[in-house]
Amino acid sequence: MASPVTAAAMRHPSHDRKALVAMLGWLRAQWIEQGSPAYMADLSGELIYANDAMEALLDLPLEYWHGDHPLSVRAFIAGDVVSELGRGTGPFTCRLRITTTGGATDFRSAHRFLSDPDGKPACIAGQFELTDDRPLVRQAVERFDDIGRLVADWIWETDRTFTITYVTNRVTQALGLLPVELQGRKLFDLGAFEDSADRKLASDLMNGSRMPFRDRYFVMPTKSGPCRTFRLSGLPVFDTRDGSFSGYRGTALDVSDALAAETRARSAQQRLEDALETIVAGFLLVDQDGRVVLANHQMGTLYPQIADQLLPGAAPGALFSGLAAAGHMRLEQAEVDGATTDDRGAVVQPPGGDWVSQLYMPPPADIPRYEQVIALSDGRVLRVRSFAMRDGGAVSIHSEITRERTREVALQSANESLKLADRAKSEFLANVSHELRTPLNAIIGFSDIIHNQSFGPVGQAQYVDYAGSILASGRHLLELINDLLDTAKAESGKLELNVTEVDLAGVLNTCCRLIQARAHNGAVSVSCAPLANPILINGDELKLKQILLNLLSNAVKFTPQGGRVDVTAEVSDDGACRITVTDTGIGMAEEDIPRAMAPFVQIDNSLTRHHDGTGLGLPLAEAYAVLHDGSLEITSEIGVGSSVALILPAWRVVSGRTADPTGV
Repeated sequence: MASPVTAAAMRHPSHDRKALVAMLGWLRAQWIEQGSPAYMADLSGELIYANDAMEALLDLPLEYWHGDHPLSVRAFIAGDVVSELGRGTGPFTCRLRITTTGGATDFRSAHRFLSDPDGKPACIAGQFELTDDRPLVRQAVERFDDIGRLVADWIWETDRTFTITYVTNRVTQALGLLPVELQGRKLFDLGAFEDSADRKLASDLMNGSRMPFRDRYFVMPTKSGPCRTFRLSGLPVFDTRDGSFSGYRGTALDVSDALAAETRARSAQQRLEDALETIVAGFLLVDQDGRVVLANHQMGTLYPQIADQLLPGAAPGALFSGLAAAGHMRLEQAEVDGATTDDRGAVVQPPGGDWVSQLYMPPPADIPRYEQVIALSDGRVLRVRSFAMRDGGAVSIHSEITRERTREVALQSANESLKLADRAKSEFLANVSHELRTPLNAIIGFSDIIHNQSFGPVGQAQYVDYAGSILASGRHLLELINDLLDTAKAESGKLELNVTEVDLAGVLNTCCRLIQARAHNGAVSVSCAPLANPILINGDELKLKQILLNLLSNAVKFTPQGGRVDVTAEVSDDGACRITVTDTGIGMAEEDIPRAMAPFVQIDNSLTRHHDGTGLGLPLAEAYAVLHDGSLEITSEIGVGSSVALILPAWRVVSGRTADPTGV
């Protein structure tokens, strides 16, 4: 800052020291304290005094031209100002544009003589004032308005008594109230802080506390009635001139919907956690880093050794690895797609090599899930299913299956015992059948010789009748033994086909002819419909005859006197051959059909009890049909009759047959 009075000023003949001091005091009171650039110069324009703002401008160029050259502020005072005042026309005012570091700034300058007590000019005084700061003000206001419209908060201001003096239009959207409806009202009369500690804060603020606050929940009723919750923040405002407290300025953000959504989310999570606590299985949820997110109480029950450690953030890998290393659990079975298994299907090693990690980690992308059976050291057995989550985490369900596994083992053992017993039965039947056939053949042979009197007449005719009865009984017994032997072979899988090209018409005619004697004795008519076209079958002729004879024998056996048995054969549109035996017999209920197909079973009714048989006819017919890759199809109705169809696949039909998939 320049010296208040320079030596040049003191040498001026018109200077009076007391007058200059008085002038400086007036300048200090009127201009200097206002902060505008101000100066005082002697009559030649040499500066006597310049305040700080003026000192910053003295050497800057201004856009006020003198001749063809721009001037500095200092040169402007010593030149143009002194010249204009020297004309004696009164104070000199002009507009200037000074280039500062922040850009060009417009000023209005005023310059005049200061006179001594005698009325003579003593010095020159001048002041610069900003002439057009309104664009800056407008820009600031526009910027503030834009911010007020863009942000979700509404902005408020109060005076020192917390009376609202200003509020942005955003409040209308939040509360349904116009800003003018809030101005003049106390802030803390409009609502209350939600938390008790914050309500004490409101009391402290009203009693003179000047502390700032941020993000406090403030509940206010809307114009329509329902309350909304706002996140309120505020800062104390102080006067820049004297530092006195002016009021508060702050923001309010409507968070009602967010809080409601958060409450619903917490409620849903709580319901989920409660539900997970009610299930009997262990539930473990881990994040993408393999850390526990949630583990229900049942997990601690299943793994008591680590129950107090299965907390959010824990690493289950280390916990389960510790259990495995200590012998508390081992892998018994894993049903994992892509796992390596031995010949019996037991898992040798799951993919990845570490079966423990598969208790909780998500499966790889090419494996949809892990399913493992874990045996615990206390005898319990667990099934663990692990599934991948979309966020990269995993969920695993740990279920105790000890009882199920015990029943499964017992059932497997029972099944094995049944298979052994069935195999032993089949072997026994086969052996006994062979042993019986040797003496039976002798009985049949010798009784036939006696009955036919091949070596001469028998003395008594009654002996001939006895021999005939022995022969008939022996042949019937041989049929039964043959059926038993074939049944045993079928159950043991030892039946084989002697495949030739069979003329179906010849088979049908032969079977119908063989059954005629029995049908005649029962007064039952048997008819065989002629074939529309010759049908040749790739099959075992003897077994095809046995199928048809068994079907015809059953049909005649269970058809009352005067009934009828019809035999038809045709090739269907799909190329399959369908041979049907239909009778008008006693029939059977639909629920009895499966029983009729079981070996040694006869449907219990008055008619069947009058006929002999072992109940092997239909089971053997079905076994022979399956051996030909065919099937039996039975329909029946009590009192109406039955229909049994032998269906042979298309590839066994020679005429137009498809390729043989078995190569037979």
